[in-house]
Amino acid sequence: MVEAFRDRARNAHRQSGAISVLRLCASATVDTIRNGPGEHLRPANLWPRSGQWRRVTRTGLVGMAGDNLRQDVRYSVRVLLRAPTFSSVVVLTLALGIGANTAIFSVVNTLLLTPLPYKDPDRLVRLIENVPAELSPNGQALRVSGVQQHEFLEWREQSRTLSHMAIYSPVAMTLSGRGEAVRLNGRRVSPALFATLGVPPLIGQVFDERDATPGAEPRIVLSYRAWQRYFAGDRNVLTTPLMLDGRSYAVTGVAQPDFDFPDPQTEFWVPLVPTEMPATGIARVSMIARLADGVSLEAASAEANVIGAQMRGSPPADSEQQRFTVTRANDQLVAPVRPALLVLFATVVFVLLIACANVANLLLARSSNRERELAIRAALGGSRARLARQVLTETIVLAAAGGLAAIVIAYGSIALLKTLSTVNAPAWLTTGSTAILPRVDQVAIDWRVLLFAAAASLATGLLCSLAPLSHLAKVDPVHVIKDATASVAAGFSFRRQNLTKSVLVVAEIALATVLLVGAGLLGRSFVMLSSVPIGYDPENVLTFQVVMPQGHLAESQQRQAVDEELLTRFRMLPGVQVAGATNVLPLAPLALRLRFAVPQRPDLARGQVELPQARLVSRDYLRAMGVPLVAGRWFGEQDGAGAQPAMMINRALARQYFGADNPVGTLVNSIGPAPWQIIGVVDDIRQATLDREPAPQFFLDFRQLPGDPMLQMTDRVLGGRFYVVRTNDDPTTLVPDLRSIVAQSEPDAALTNIFTMDALVSMSIARPRFYAALIGVLGVLAAVLAAIGIYGVIAYMVTRRTREIGIRMALGAPRPKILALVLGQGAALAGLGIAIGLAGALNLTQYLRAMLFGLGPSDPTTFVAVALAFAGVAAIGCYLPARRATHLDPVSALREE
Repeated sequence: MVEAFRDRARNAHRQSGAISVLRLCASATVDTIRNGPGEHLRPANLWPRSGQWRRVTRTGLVGMAGDNLRQDVRYSVRVLLRAPTFSSVVVLTLALGIGANTAIFSVVNTLLLTPLPYKDPDRLVRLIENVPAELSPNGQALRVSGVQQHEFLEWREQSRTLSHMAIYSPVAMTLSGRGEAVRLNGRRVSPALFATLGVPPLIGQVFDERDATPGAEPRIVLSYRAWQRYFAGDRNVLTTPLMLDGRSYAVTGVAQPDFDFPDPQTEFWVPLVPTEMPATGIARVSMIARLADGVSLEAASAEANVIGAQMRGSPPADSEQQRFTVTRANDQLVAPVRPALLVLFATVVFVLLIACANVANLLLARSSNRERELAIRAALGGSRARLARQVLTETIVLAAAGGLAAIVIAYGSIALLKTLSTVNAPAWLTTGSTAILPRVDQVAIDWRVLLFAAAASLATGLLCSLAPLSHLAKVDPVHVIKDATASVAAGFSFRRQNLTKSVLVVAEIALATVLLVGAGLLGRSFVMLSSVPIGYDPENVLTFQVVMPQGHLAESQQRQAVDEELLTRFRMLPGVQVAGATNVLPLAPLALRLRFAVPQRPDLARGQVELPQARLVSRDYLRAMGVPLVAGRWFGEQDGAGAQPAMMINRALARQYFGADNPVGTLVNSIGPAPWQIIGVVDDIRQATLDREPAPQFFLDFRQLPGDPMLQMTDRVLGGRFYVVRTNDDPTTLVPDLRSIVAQSEPDAALTNIFTMDALVSMSIARPRFYAALIGVLGVLAAVLAAIGIYGVIAYMVTRRTREIGIRMALGAPRPKILALVLGQGAALAGLGIAIGLAGALNLTQYLRAMLFGLGPSDPTTFVAVALAFAGVAAIGCYLPARRATHLDPVSALREE
């Protein structure tokens, strides 16, 4: 370049003299200033002409960054592929942690972040009544949803903050005339329901106000599932009348496929006429409404309290809580599972933190082994920033691979979650929802979940890279190259090179201990719940309902005769020991409380004790259920209609009203004018849920209550009478014979809700089992990760101290002493981590209090058991490398070093 400039200068001097030379120098100076830096950044043949300077510079810098990034990624991939075991372990560890978080986040996303699939879902609200304890029928504060059915019209007329209001109540009807009669679960709804939700039908139309007027033609809207299941999607269903409960209904429309309001078990909707609601039955109905434009929840709540005070009166003076609250529909839907959901999310975050600590330890160990490589690269001109960028890129590449694998794991986890959280239970047991988690069928991986997985992967990569980057900053290249063995003579102290690794392992163990304590508490709670005495023997017991069309067998004597005939024929089936019937099975969420007064104890009759629950049963029902007889006798032939009214009570009722006295033979007052004689005492039955103590109960014989309105009401609410058959062997083999008997006796009756009693008991504890299993699996995963972590650290320390161990053994150190030395270091880490974890668990497990049964969140047995179990797991993780250390050959170890 210099020679070329001289030639140009000589030519200019010859042609035009010194002035031309000066012009050439000025031009060269300007050109150098203008293009010199760019020519040093880019090859000359790629540099564009002037006029595009800024755009090209920007493009060139971006291109340089892209090229460098691609080079870093390619180099990182090559380096990581050369260590397949290390890379696989890191990717799998991250995938498990990120995958678990992604799966649980997908649930959170659906329940808490995704609005309900209705028009303007944020404006859909429900009315909640906070009943104070002094006004509650059981003396405890209640929080109930909906309104009294007879008050709905007044609510609708007075409200100005709600633009739409609709009520609904459960109803079950028998579909007949299309082969075998089937029982359908549906809802009676206000015609305004569909307008309130803003969801049009798939075909046909929905109800209007004329459908809710007295005398209107019965109409029905089918769910998409019922339309497909019972009518194969035939559009002619709109012109085909359906016989439901012996009444002809015109199908006016079919709902959208994803419309399953209020729950997936709903198969139809029929109009509800508030003025024609039955006088007996469900007193409270559910209500959903829509906030008027510009109205806040607070304003709606304030108005609700004003309206409520006019109807219910003012709340007690000392009541601090408002009587009525208007809350968003989705908030009310997820409220029962929100605490458990937060616990689950916190659990998977703990698992991810443990995975991060594990990966950080692995990366740290690998960085230590690469000290010489990094030192040589630094000596060859690589800056610390360049080396740090390479380490960071490798970690990000690992995290990205873990994130991709986590998506696959999340897909599988979501499918498993849906399966585990779905319970094939009858509607009367689950109050309409077959899923432990609401809206679980809508859980899927969408863009929010993918974004969460990407963010979690990036954050995990950055978090895991902190440890190797910190180590890199402390490496002295000159020192490493001069004495490659210096770093391996670090000794046994955890306070120097091993401090970071030890801290990470202690953190892993502490986090895993917290999770295991939580899992242990939930597991023990579930075991205690599943083993609680239930008061009857569910083995080999089959339960089912025989549902008659509404209005059928209106005469009570006729219904009684049919029941007796069915029971007689059931008893005659081969293998049947005894058969009975009841109006309410155990575990049904319905409690009938009736007057019970002992003339000799007038003080107790004035409401100083809990009002007992009543069950209407057939003669042999208690024996069919396997309820132990404590005193007296069973119902017999002599206790039929017209005989002395007889009742049986349970031990809780006997203890509450009679103390240690024998109540058999005592006359008491209850339903009806005639006194009832207590003829027997049976064991306590857990009627509602297994986690509640048995309530005082008494049992009345069907035959002595012909046409009783309470019996009719329970039949209407629960769909029909329950039958119980105890057999010698598998009771499900009787189902075909039972169907045949019912079809022969009552062709229009439906045999439905067929379950063994064992299955019903199992379904009733599905929710605690689900949570215990889920957190238990995560706890075990955390323990395994922590065990791998402590194993890795101890193994790494043994490797780094091979020379020292060889010297010790060459100087006569016995193998047990070497074993104890290595185990002692592991025990110190594990003991410190367990101690910190137990201290943390004492505080964090308090949030599990509402999910526990039979033990507290600080249960000492669980804490001690977890500490011992984890100590055993940690001992195994330490023993393997310690045992390897004792088998070192001192001569070989010293020669290798």
